[in-house]
Amino acid sequence: MKLTTPGAAACQSCGAPMASAKDHAGGREDAQYCRFCADKNGKLFPFETVHENMTVERFMKVNGMPRPGAEEHARRALLAMPVWKNQK
Repeated sequence: MKLTTPGAAACQSCGAPMASAKDHAGGREDAQYCRFCADKNGKLFPFETVHENMTVERFMKVNGMPRPGAEEHARRALLAMPVWKNQK
């Protein structure tokens, strides 16, 4: 699942739009990952952490999904991203 915002960079881990510096890891616009997928230095979190963040922040809070469905949607969305293609 890719979310798009015209002109915005997309997180290379989860596909979330990064429209402003605050959306990027560490507030750095050159970071290729969003603040939910990487630490302040831009280092990618482990899959389990990214999955939990995506489950809660995107699917539960934003979309109002119950946890079981949110977890499954997050997993499928992440596994579609090249950075997680070898994750089981």
